[in-house]
Amino acid sequence: MRFLVVCVFSISLLLWGCKGSQEGHSHDGGKESAQPVSADGTGTFGTKITPDGAIPVTELVAKMNGQKSVEGIKIEAPITASCQAKGCWMDVKNGESDMKVTFKDYGFFVPKNCAGKTAVMEGKAFINVTSVEELVHYAVDGGMSEEEAKKKFTAPKEELRFEATGVVIK
Repeated sequence: MRFLVVCVFSISLLLWGCKGSQEGHSHDGGKESAQPVSADGTGTFGTKITPDGAIPVTELVAKMNGQKSVEGIKIEAPITASCQAKGCWMDVKNGESDMKVTFKDYGFFVPKNCAGKTAVMEGKAFINVTSVEELVHYAVDGGMSEEEAKKKFTAPKEELRFEATGVVIK
């Protein structure tokens, strides 16, 4: 029961935070990213990390070895999309599908123009059941119409997710 309460609370914060940015509020108390962003969307965001020791995202499931979550892991993956409202999430290619990446405590964001680049990120990988409401929200933030998103997402989805503490985009 406690796990369910924590999940509901976390999802509520996630949805409130991203929606708040569209209304002129940002996730980090009004500050934009403290790190400089290059015009081409590359740079270091969040906790400063280096690409050294990163594994390909396609090795992540094997590295998790059946566990529901693994912390302190560093992965590298191509970026397929990012939140167009604020840069509060990004999708990375994980084999045949995409994996959603969010940022610890909404402490930083990534550039909206980072799709097509490669990310190295450090943080926590975990299995998540994403609600229909959250799937629709992410799709709308990514540029899909709400009507299209509601047609596309009709059931919750169990998926591998990543919460990054630091990201390098190259």
